[in-house]
Amino acid sequence: MRRAHAVLALLSVITALYFIFEYPLNVVTPFLNRFLEVRIPSPFYILVVGRDRNIEGTSRSDVIIILKLDHKDGKIGVANIPRDLIWNGRKVNSYYAEGGIDLLKKVVEEIANIHIHRYAIFDYESFKTLGDALGPIRVVVKQPMDYYDAVQDLRINFKPGVYYLNGQQLLAYVRYRKGGLGDLDRIRRQREVLKILVYKLMSEDVSEIAKIYSTLSEKIKTDLTVEEIFRIALDYRKGYKMSFLSFPSVLTDDGMLLPDKKRLEDFRAALKKEEELSEHEILRVVLVNAKKRKTKIFQPIEEARWKKIIGYRPVQFVWEDLGQHISGSVAYVTSRDERVYKKLASMLEKLYPHRDFKIYKVASLEKLEDYYKFISLMASKRKYPAYPIDAIVLLGDVQVP
Repeated sequence: MRRAHAVLALLSVITALYFIFEYPLNVVTPFLNRFLEVRIPSPFYILVVGRDRNIEGTSRSDVIIILKLDHKDGKIGVANIPRDLIWNGRKVNSYYAEGGIDLLKKVVEEIANIHIHRYAIFDYESFKTLGDALGPIRVVVKQPMDYYDAVQDLRINFKPGVYYLNGQQLLAYVRYRKGGLGDLDRIRRQREVLKILVYKLMSEDVSEIAKIYSTLSEKIKTDLTVEEIFRIALDYRKGYKMSFLSFPSVLTDDGMLLPDKKRLEDFRAALKKEEELSEHEILRVVLVNAKKRKTKIFQPIEEARWKKIIGYRPVQFVWEDLGQHISGSVAYVTSRDERVYKKLASMLEKLYPHRDFKIYKVASLEKLEDYYKFISLMASKRKYPAYPIDAIVLLGDVQVP
């Protein structure tokens, strides 16, 4: 469930995407201009807390996740803090019971040595709703899982075999923590479930995702503003890459889970690290024939050029007549990462030394309206960018001095 709560946190962003892509440009643009004024640091850290049932006036944090949004290069990092981790002589999840989200936030900041910008709190009902909406989820149980808790009215009973689980059953599967490694075993099962949930979530129609979020929103407590949610949605509209970071811990002979001090600094450094753009990292480019003359031979010619000079081809070619041609050459960079902008400029200079490109940073409001007009033009011809993309490059007629 720990990883599944990370999916819930992203649903608000995807709901914003529904608005952006489903409404006409003249309706969306005024809203885009408002939300683009919001500035969010990168990386941006969100503390995600999965809360257990309120028993005798006490509610503990059963799930603790740090979401790292590095929207400059479209990456999302998921780092879990084990609920049974001993920090300053007590279990981490007990801090939430004592001082709520404010105290837990301070403790997590101390553990990870970062500044938490926002938080999001979920409960078990949220996960059951998600499991029912995206299930059934296929899982393989390798060892018997048997547990009963009368106080929480929790019954878990799975024999070895293959199961297809929905909300309530899936919740029981990811909550089980009585295996040999306790919470660490549970984390591995949650990672397995998350991979399936993400796949199913991305396979859903955007309108269906919006409906799921609408159902879940009343069960979510967060200090993220509407403007911030839309800003994040805009930054990730071309897709994202998700990675996981495990907290370094050691299990003592008497069953206590302690931080591994030898590896803790590496964990902290990994949370803060901004990866360098590799010289060989592939940019996802849509190449468009914006010349007056449209022919199918455009694709094989340009494909051969790119493979020879760059070593790979654009992710998509658009040679068909869209009803528009230009004089000159234009590139719209959708990534906020300055490294992408510089690398694209260098690539285009190598590929087309005789062309003078005008390169615009769409995420920085440069020619934003022109970009969305072109996307709308493509859509009207049933041509859609192969998201996620880093840039759209339009090759027009060469200007003669």
